[in-house]
Amino acid sequence: MLLMVSFLYLRNAVNLLILSVAQCRILLPIPTVLIFFKLVKRLSIWFLIFCSGLALLASILYFSRYALLEALLIHQLQAKNVPLQSFTIRNISLNQVLIRDLSLGTHEELRIDQIDINWSLIDLLKGKLDVVSLKGITIWLDFSGQQPVLGSLHPL
Repeated sequence: MLLMVSFLYLRNAVNLLILSVAQCRILLPIPTVLIFFKLVKRLSIWFLIFCSGLALLASILYFSRYALLEALLIHQLQAKNVPLQSFTIRNISLNQVLIRDLSLGTHEELRIDQIDINWSLIDLLKGKLDVVSLKGITIWLDFSGQQPVLGSLHPL
C-alpha cells in the first residue's frame, strides 16, 4: 500500500511538472534557440551590409586616388603659400607614387621633371619612405638682393 501511495504521489508530481513545462511553453511561444538564430541572422545581414559598404568605399577611394592625391598636394602647397603652376600624377600604387612635370612658383622658380617615391607598407606605417628620387631639377635663384633668394618659393 505504501508503494502504491508513493507511486501515485510520484505520478502526480510528474503530471505537475509536465503541466508547468507546458505552461512555460505557452508563455514562451518561440523557443530560445529560434531567438538566437534570428539574432544571428540579423547580425549576419548587418555584417553583409557593413562589408558591402566597406567594399564600396574602397572602390571609390581606389578609382578616385589620382584626384585625391592631386587635391591633397594642392591643399598642402596652398597652406604654405607656395604657388603651383602644374604637375601630372602618372602612377599611384600600393608602394609607389610617380609625379611628373612639377612646376612651382610664380615664375616657375622650381621645376622637377620626375618625382618617384617608393615605400613598403610596414615602413610607411612607421612614417618612413624607402626611396625618394628626383630627376631633372631646375631651381631659379635671385642673388640680386631685391627679393628673397627663392623668390615666391620663400615660404618653403
